[in-house]
Amino acid sequence: MKKSFVSLLITGALLAASGAQAATELPFYLSVNAGRSDFKLEQASLGAPVAYSDRGIDFLEKDKKDNTYAIHAGYQITPNLALEAGYTDLGEATYRAVGKPCVAAAGQACIAVIFPPLSGKLSASAWDFAAVGKMALAEKWYGYSKLGVSTTRIKRETAEGFIRPAGGAAYDKSSTKSTTVPKLALGVGYQITPATSMQLEWNHYFKRSGNDFNTSPSINTATLGVKVDF
Repeated sequence: MKKSFVSLLITGALLAASGAQAATELPFYLSVNAGRSDFKLEQASLGAPVAYSDRGIDFLEKDKKDNTYAIHAGYQITPNLALEAGYTDLGEATYRAVGKPCVAAAGQACIAVIFPPLSGKLSASAWDFAAVGKMALAEKWYGYSKLGVSTTRIKRETAEGFIRPAGGAAYDKSSTKSTTVPKLALGVGYQITPATSMQLEWNHYFKRSGNDFNTSPSINTATLGVKVDF
């Protein structure tokens, strides 16, 4: 009786292991995505030359959407859990802005405003690492979510240089800063073949406040891509 019970446990464990191996017999995958990005432009994210207008700014023009491309590689730990890492070119956003009129209170000096209108752009790219949760929705359809961190590189460029009101030092026309921010993604996929699927995905890169008006803006992307298991 005892031997039969032990044999049953061993048989069950072997069957479970065999099923798990079959479900993840192609544990590695590669995905390539392309779509559109959307930058949330605000005064604090444009860099110190723009931000040092004490009354705020008015956007004369802004184009905050661009093309985005991404490539990721991952490892499927279980049928419902994977880890992945990758690179995303988030594109760029351009703008023209002017400082609002400065009206100083009695005995106080105004901080310099932007004049004439300033043209500039932000470009961004990101390296990220995330855990991926997956669940079946219907035959050949599945949903997934990603939660991880992203090291986002923001390059700011302006057409003119401005002078710090108090210190008198000129700001650089170009500056680059990297920040680590949380990243969230939601998606739905369709299994074309056992090893190939199409994926529609939305990503959100969170905003992070920085010193000297170098806030990292929040960025959203919507992409369509192909995932290949191997």
